[in-house]
Amino acid sequence: MKCEEFNRLLPKFIDDTLESEYYDEFVNHAKECYDCRDELEIHYMIRVGLERIENDSGKSFDIRGELENRLSEYENRADFIFKRNVYKNVIVALAEICALAVSIIQIIKLI
Repeated sequence: MKCEEFNRLLPKFIDDTLESEYYDEFVNHAKECYDCRDELEIHYMIRVGLERIENDSGKSFDIRGELENRLSEYENRADFIFKRNVYKNVIVALAEICALAVSIIQIIKLI
């Protein structure tokens, strides 16, 4: 992912509306690009901090820790989606093999 795309997706990540197709690339870019990571931290702290001040929740908060948790959550989501797709592909392949085996058996019975 390029920095321009990362910055374009920043608001969606902060709002928790980022599309699942971007989870893995977004998290990896945040880990690898220090400039974009700083930008993410600044935007996240401003948005969350302002919301907390407006809501006057009164509780102490660790915005940087919350950001780390959010990134971990997105990383876990990306892993889950990847594994789900692998399992789906394996099941489809097995179903196709079974269909082929049944077809071969049927052909043998006709002979």
